[in-house]
Amino acid sequence: MLVPLQVAPPDSRLAATVAAHHDGLLAEAIRQMARELREYDAQRRAGMDEVLDRTVQYLFNHLGRWPTAGETAQAAGVCVEDVVDDRLRRTRA
Repeated sequence: MLVPLQVAPPDSRLAATVAAHHDGLLAEAIRQMARELREYDAQRRAGMDEVLDRTVQYLFNHLGRWPTAGETAQAAGVCVEDVVDDRLRRTRA
């Protein structure tokens, strides 16, 4: 036997429409934040490259050898992980 479809009350249809619109706005906001984070990370990485290049060159001139990651990090004012990540990224490129 067929059962007739029940039409949802107008308030619940409106709530569903508003919820769908809200979800779309939320998704767009998340996408925008992700784009901004990627842009910020790219700018930060470019700035980090220059800082580390100058620091390594300065230390090389003063120490007479290539500096360790710890020496570079201390002189550049960054953490050792950033120095190691930068070196790994450059060797892979």
